[in-house]
Amino acid sequence: MLVSMSNGVELNSRVCGANELTEAELSAWESLCLTQPEHQRAFLSPHFACAVNRARGGVRVCVFERGGEPVGFFPFQFAGALQAALRAAQPVGGTMSDAFGLVACSDMELSSEQLLAAAGLSVCEVHHLCGAQAEIGLDAEESETGLRVSFDGGWDAYWESIAERNKKFVQKTERRCRNIEKEHGPLRLDAALADPRAVLEDLIARKREQYARTGAPDALGESWRRKLLFELLESEHASCRGALITLHAGETWVATHFGLQCGNVLHYWFPVYSQEVSKHSPGHLLLKAVGEQSGALGIATVDRGAGDTQAKRSFANEEQSFSRGRWSRSGIRSALYGAGCSVGWRLEALRGKSQKK
Repeated sequence: MLVSMSNGVELNSRVCGANELTEAELSAWESLCLTQPEHQRAFLSPHFACAVNRARGGVRVCVFERGGEPVGFFPFQFAGALQAALRAAQPVGGTMSDAFGLVACSDMELSSEQLLAAAGLSVCEVHHLCGAQAEIGLDAEESETGLRVSFDGGWDAYWESIAERNKKFVQKTERRCRNIEKEHGPLRLDAALADPRAVLEDLIARKREQYARTGAPDALGESWRRKLLFELLESEHASCRGALITLHAGETWVATHFGLQCGNVLHYWFPVYSQEVSKHSPGHLLLKAVGEQSGALGIATVDRGAGDTQAKRSFANEEQSFSRGRWSRSGIRSALYGAGCSVGWRLEALRGKSQKK
């Protein structure tokens, strides 16, 4: 399909399965993720899309070319057969993804209508749309703040800056480090694990138990989601590398975290903490240990994703923006999809009312 940008430049586009991308296309996509800061997120990597495709299947990619060279990539999937029939897409990985958008050269400009037309879509549900996408021409209705932790100047300079802003927090965190070491032994962060698959299995079990205990939706309940984590654990690509670490105090397990690293940016994803040492705030101890070892781990930034909570803000020193909503083109498919969503919302509201009675 031929797409004309607002500056008059024309692009060719084609849609293919994630497993049909050429080596040149994968390389160009990865390069965009590693060289353009706005795309330096593992969830925007071609290797995240390919891992999701191996875990659940159905990942499609709209590839844009200019002068025979690939310059843009838009991955998507369908939640089910009905959505596929209506050409109603969602981000790759669904709710497992914490970043979404068109990965493209900085001079590309496309409206959501042009993007949907090129991808052969009528609708796309949008969440975690990165703020920089507005520069391309893509935006959504609802905005949300996200937070990041930058160690660019090194751990000492970072921790000093946090102390200047919130001295009590720093003092309390350091006191907790001393107390847990006094009770259990020295804190030790380990990224070189003898049996990472067993550690990940343990993390998944503990995380699902946490969801059940707190009444939260089970983000790892579907088997393909668990398979995806193991696919990503094996990934060693520069734009999407599985990062699994554990924290111990002596022989006492304190916390485990599985995240994704793109270049020197670590996305904080699935942490789980020991209830035995909960009084020491193991989440704070884990993030502090990551920061202290950030140089050795090759981490300059910890991306906390969307959401602005006090727990995140205590460590954060940068803000970012995301948006969510729905893109649609006029037509019978988008109208049917919209009507179906309205019916679903009404039924959900009625179920909620009946449960309260």
